Amino acid sequence: GAAAAMDATLRQRYNFIVVDVPLRPLSFGMEMQALAHHVVLVMDPTSISLRNAQRYLKTANGKGRVAQPVLLLNRSTRNDNLSAAKIEQELGMRITATIPDLGRLALHSANLGEMMVAKKNKFRGAIVAVAQAVGATAEGDASR
Repeated sequence: GAAAAMDATLRQRYNFIVVDVPLRPLSFGMEMQALAHHVVLVMDPTSISLRNAQRYLKTANGKGRVAQPVLLLNRSTRNDNLSAAKIEQELGMRITATIPDLGRLALHSANLGEMMVAKKNKFRGAIVAVAQAVGATAEGDASR
């Protein structure tokens, strides 16, 4: 379908293609998921997000992926939610990277149109960890 044609065209120029697919994708999103070599599962530390991740992992197994999904825990420092250890235990997999609740830093970046990865901070560190987990390499020092 259209997703396969777009994927083939983009792969001629790019090593990595990032597609943000909702939890319940429509047909194009399902096609893109089927073509994925790696999946980054982004979740927050809530019981609803945990249930959704469990549901996704049950349906995603055995679809020819290169590796198991990379798990990114967003807003990990919120005190009113599940701990990282509890999430790892329930999912049976390790969290690859965590992003703390960035609150004002995220708002500041959005308001000023600045990329949050432009400066060394915890968000950048988490993005670098996820990129490395899916095989990306950077010229020079990616941690700067």
